[in-house]
Amino acid sequence: MTGVAWRVHYSDVGRVLCACAYLAACSTRSEVGQFEPTDAGGDAAAFDAGLDASLALDPSLARLSLGNSSSCVLDSQGGVQCFGDNTFGQLGVDDISLSGSSQPLVAKGLATGVRAVFGGPVSHCAVLQTGNAMCWGESVFGSFNGQPGTHFATPAPFEAPGLSFVASMALGIYFHCALATNGSAKCYGLNSSGQLGTGGLGDNFTPASVASLEPSRHIAAAGFFACAVTGAGSVKCWGHNDHGQLGDGTQQDALAPVPVVGLPPVATSVANGRDHACALAEGNVWCWGGNAYGQLGTGPSADRALPVQVSGLSTIVQIAAGNEHTCARSDAGAVHCWGAADSGSSTSGPLAIVPADAVEVAAGGRHSCALLGSGVLRCWGSGGTGIYGGNGAPAP
Repeated sequence: MTGVAWRVHYSDVGRVLCACAYLAACSTRSEVGQFEPTDAGGDAAAFDAGLDASLALDPSLARLSLGNSSSCVLDSQGGVQCFGDNTFGQLGVDDISLSGSSQPLVAKGLATGVRAVFGGPVSHCAVLQTGNAMCWGESVFGSFNGQPGTHFATPAPFEAPGLSFVASMALGIYFHCALATNGSAKCYGLNSSGQLGTGGLGDNFTPASVASLEPSRHIAAAGFFACAVTGAGSVKCWGHNDHGQLGDGTQQDALAPVPVVGLPPVATSVANGRDHACALAEGNVWCWGGNAYGQLGTGPSADRALPVQVSGLSTIVQIAAGNEHTCARSDAGAVHCWGAADSGSSTSGPLAIVPADAVEVAAGGRHSCALLGSGVLRCWGSGGTGIYGGNGAPAP
């Protein structure tokens, strides 16, 4: 796309970007969005983190979509640009021979007309202005195009069958969910643990309605489970529950939505990690599920089958969850993250990552990104080839 220039800062050509791993256990410098590592139990090589400047992003419109080792962004022209790993076609450029790219590439056929973009482990989906959805990346069990029992790469975006009037999407491991503009939810793909929420265990190769779920305002998926915030503000989850990630006080899988117990009456959003989830309610963050790396904000400790409030946070307006880490953005644009850090270490609670001016934050498998009000995109973490974009060497 013309007029879009990306620049990346790095100080060691062998180790580009964030040596502090995926939640960047770093202290801030005076420049917004730049970080220096502290001794967090991992590599302390110096770096400047982030993609810098003229992205042609409109902060009021941008959407970030992060996978395990790929990232996509919705630019101000309504186009999707992706960078990082392309093993399964996650960049959407219809070239499976391309292993990855550190330069953002426009997804085929999606230079304009996109309203939002959503990421899963190794796939992405775009919701068009028409209300239809286009998806690309790894497909399995018919989760993209209705071919049962298959497992293949789909490097070019194509229309997700059976979906219309889509408001948002949520992508887990080998299954997708879509929320329609009327608040109804449908899921499709693998259903080994009830993650489709249909009340049964059969895989569905076309979208099927989530059973007994009230019209909802928000939906999230990761691992093998999904959650939704209903119009009344309650949070319900379904699917795999081995770490208590459904938040109902048990570790039993649920084939249909069950209420999360112990949250404030009205939640506004929910974010799912691989085996944990967090909800935003009244400006505070509550988390439950797996906690081996402190992703619940309480430091590494036992899993929690019921929500616990993350201390030290207030006036939060957005949350995002990666595999084993979580981030939150305040109304002042500050970003805090907690959970898994580098070399297997973890945090004891939220760490300040971006001091101010962030208008959106997103979390991937092992990396995170924040969009600043200036249009600068800052990313940190670890993952794979070109995961942070820019002209530097690939991430280790």
